[in-house]
Amino acid sequence: MRLTRRSGLVASLVALTLLIGLFVKPANVTFAQGGAQVILVPSAATQSTDLRINLQVSGFASNESLAIWETFPDFTVLPLGASNVNSAGMANIELKMNQTFPIGTHYISVRGEKSKYYVIATFQLLPPVVKLDRGVSIEVSKGGVGAKQGDFYSFVGTGYRLREPVALWLTYPDGTVKDLGQVRTSREGTWGASVAFGPKDPVGRYFLTGYGITSNRTGVATIILTGGMTVQVAGAAKLESNRSETKQLELLELHGSGFLPGEPVSLWLTESNGKVWYITELIATNGQFTLPGYLAAVIPDQGSPIGPTTFSAYGNASKRLATVTVSLWAGSGL
Repeated sequence: MRLTRRSGLVASLVALTLLIGLFVKPANVTFAQGGAQVILVPSAATQSTDLRINLQVSGFASNESLAIWETFPDFTVLPLGASNVNSAGMANIELKMNQTFPIGTHYISVRGEKSKYYVIATFQLLPPVVKLDRGVSIEVSKGGVGAKQGDFYSFVGTGYRLREPVALWLTYPDGTVKDLGQVRTSREGTWGASVAFGPKDPVGRYFLTGYGITSNRTGVATIILTGGMTVQVAGAAKLESNRSETKQLELLELHGSGFLPGEPVSLWLTESNGKVWYITELIATNGQFTLPGYLAAVIPDQGSPIGPTTFSAYGNASKRLATVTVSLWAGSGL
């Protein structure tokens, strides 16, 4: 699944060298060193306009300074600044969970500057309780009942405040929730967005929810997804990368072959979270192409989340499709 229109929610976040996935354990304190400990109270809560959590820190060196940062569900990172513990190595720190933060598992990391102790704790940010408001509606202009994997569907929301941000999320058939970021309404209080379902998205009933941040108005649209069809692609087009693994902000070079001589080829990028970004269209001279210069493994203004990242090339005349997947790891910062 991917959302093709979204505001720059994480445009200001910084990519750091933290690979959280290696340390995750099914407990509130997910990773700790020495006697250091971090407890979050509460450890889970729904989005609200004034959500605050208490960070209870203990076991650090006396009076040392702490570096604190928050890692979002897509592994982008928000530095939270520094704080100090008392002579007993303890502190109570209040953190605000902004209403614009994405739904899902957040990781709060604390590092002692003197002891070098490093602790990670998890926090579950849940979607607001859905209460439908009269006068608010979300309509599916394409798809709906009978929607198939691999298709795009457009949504239009009405009845919101003018120029307000609207948080969007998708509830899967098994009840899990995926954050889709935000859109902003027009001067008429309407917004539009498009969602596409991939072949790995489960079939069943989905709910797309639009929540007005300032109006507290909520609308829901229902989609029943059915199995898609496998497209038969003629020919032997191939797309290759000069790297099988890369880091954020490092550069890649793509090479395509097996297309028709002189045909236009469209390229796009599918991130590990399912979002799709159009890259460019170029001409396959003699059926081949090399992307001019190098392609940065980070989208301008929005760091790509780590994980399997797929590049796709589609021949507009031959209908040939080729893909290549690289493993994207956390970079060294901007």
